[in-house]
Amino acid sequence: MFLTKKAKDEQAFSNGLLAVIDKNYPLAIELLTRAAELDHHNATAFLVLGNIYRLVGQVSRAVNIHEPLTLRKHLASQDKLKIYLALAEDYQALGHVEKAIENQRKAIALDNKNTVLKKALFYYLKKQKRWEDAFAVWESVRKLDKSEPVSVLAYLEVEMAETAFRNNENRTAEKKVRQALNLYSECIPARLLKGDLYQAAQKDEAAFKEWA
Repeated sequence: MFLTKKAKDEQAFSNGLLAVIDKNYPLAIELLTRAAELDHHNATAFLVLGNIYRLVGQVSRAVNIHEPLTLRKHLASQDKLKIYLALAEDYQALGHVEKAIENQRKAIALDNKNTVLKKALFYYLKKQKRWEDAFAVWESVRKLDKSEPVSVLAYLEVEMAETAFRNNENRTAEKKVRQALNLYSECIPARLLKGDLYQAAQKDEAAFKEWA
């Protein structure tokens, strides 16, 4: 049976996706590569192909496939979003977290009310110890979903307070501890750090009360 180029592309693409489902990654790579070669406009074939290379540990190759997709014009917003998310995962796998953050932000710009995307960004920022940025992202998550715990913000305030304390910026640390306890009165790390601050100010009795 004679197949047109389009039909061959569609067949290779469909069979490639089936191979992905079956976790037969070598076959998936072969078929999706063929689909991409037959139709260079099939961005999804390139996207999935790059994802598979990341799954099998060839992350740099995944980046080389995904990066050029960002330069394509006339892509639908959802396609662009998926590409940025793929790149965020690629760079995270390579340990280039700042590049992961950059691409995650680009994805969020296309779907600003998506809490799942924002939570992933929050994870990346925490990994980099960018506490203030993580705080801002979690605040935006809570604006969209009030059921998300406010205690997360309190613990981030403590992280900022501990940084200030290590830098001998005790007034800033005290302010951050107060803010943490205002957000979540049962924040134990805030209580412990408050005791440390009292001890640093030679107020041992007050410190012991916080530590008790």
